[in-house]
Amino acid sequence: MKLYAVLYLLLSFSVFLHGQTKKVEITSKIKAKVPEAFYRMTDADVVRQYGVLNIPLAIFSHPNNKVRFSVTRRIDTLGTSDPIQYQSGANSDSYYLDQKMEASFMKSNLQAVYDSIYMIRDTIITIDKRDLIILEFEGFSTQKGQTGNLVDVGTYSILAYHITENKRYLFNFHCPLRYRADWQSTGREVIETLNFRGKL
Repeated sequence: MKLYAVLYLLLSFSVFLHGQTKKVEITSKIKAKVPEAFYRMTDADVVRQYGVLNIPLAIFSHPNNKVRFSVTRRIDTLGTSDPIQYQSGANSDSYYLDQKMEASFMKSNLQAVYDSIYMIRDTIITIDKRDLIILEFEGFSTQKGQTGNLVDVGTYSILAYHITENKRYLFNFHCPLRYRADWQSTGREVIETLNFRGKL
């Protein structure tokens, strides 16, 4: 009985902290669940805050503008010479090695962005019959603060990377490192609720 009471309190605390979830449509073929408080940023908001030319498919932000879930897509104009390697659920050794090579490439990119990285999780998991490369980590970099002094900045991120025949999808849940304890479980749940329909 005490165990049920503890579980109820933990669940209630989680709901109180981040609210209920809602299903959002990223594209007509990709959906996910995010906390109810999250809102979808407009293209104008994205350009104003990030100054990017290639707008992501979607960015969902907490009202504090510190915790966000974004989805980007890159199209390979040349495609791949062996499309079968990119089919979900493939069990061939070449497919496994190809995923590992992609993960290694992703980690190399991260090392170019951050001064140092503490890797929490580096694996390949299956979500809704799709294989995703998961990199969960803490990234550290030195940046110029508001007063002009150099300050150490820590970021917590969960990257989920999905490969199709000629596209690369990157799902990124991230927040300042000081928020990790509050948002880690929520970030994992967001990634695990990804829903795919048909050929991407």
